[in-house]
Amino acid sequence: MRVLIVGGNGFIGSHLKDAFLASGLEVAVLDRLSERYRPALEGVQAFLGDLADSTLAPRALDGAEVVVYLSSTTVPQTSEDDPVNDIVANLFPLLRFLGWARRQGVRRLVFLSSGGMVYGPPSTLAVSETHPTQPIAAHGIVKLMMEKYILAQAATSGAEAVVLRVSNVYGERQDPFGRFGAPATFLGCAARRQPIVVWGDGETVRDYVYAKDIAQACLAAVTVQNARSVYNIGTGQGHSLKDLIGIIKNTIGDDHRLEIEWKARRSFDIPCIVLDSSLARRELGWEPKTALADGVRLTWEWVRTLPCP
Repeated sequence: MRVLIVGGNGFIGSHLKDAFLASGLEVAVLDRLSERYRPALEGVQAFLGDLADSTLAPRALDGAEVVVYLSSTTVPQTSEDDPVNDIVANLFPLLRFLGWARRQGVRRLVFLSSGGMVYGPPSTLAVSETHPTQPIAAHGIVKLMMEKYILAQAATSGAEAVVLRVSNVYGERQDPFGRFGAPATFLGCAARRQPIVVWGDGETVRDYVYAKDIAQACLAAVTVQNARSVYNIGTGQGHSLKDLIGIIKNTIGDDHRLEIEWKARRSFDIPCIVLDSSLARRELGWEPKTALADGVRLTWEWVRTLPCP
């Protein structure tokens, strides 16, 4: 089976390629850039260029039975700063791509959405797929719109669509010197011996899921027959930022004293979100394998190999 990963040279995509190749799939990637932290993988056909290129995307789609769509140019903060750009940079390219995929006869499209943003403030925990979707942030609104366009095309074309609402992903090859993803960012601050910036009082709770576990969920979404639904992908366990900092302190030891810089909570930050992934367990046969402490340790071992900017 030939699978095209759109955005496959990014952090999550790099782990998908590993899992897909190990399972024997034929893998192609459409991305603007090459991987940042390692050379190109043997056996992966790469199409490098802009997703809006009307000649490149159809060539990348040629022969692809399944597409995994990861492409995103924004994070919650940048979406909030410029919501118009979020629509232009993410929604519009998806709509063009869906047209090309339909004409090329793609059988299934797997879309990674945001389980932490599309639901909005939860009324119950853990949050199941039947929970109302009332996002309060631009990032979540656009992700939900993208979901709906994908599901609508599937309903009218006879193709299959699988939406994975993924919780907070972390792991190796996530930029530790950027500003997105608390585990990686906090570890990057530790490596540079800089203060960790915490928005709010540290009680914000998230469901952190290791990247290699996400890759296995995507593999299941690609290969399981009759997978046509919306699935939460998380651990079902919540950890506060204070919990995460405690795990990081235990991981890095006394050689790296952590300093915390406290800032006011951001308006778009949901106080607590934990996902119920029981549907994915039943229908995809997937469950997370990696405890947060183990994943943080593995991520730290990787971060320590990087030169600090």
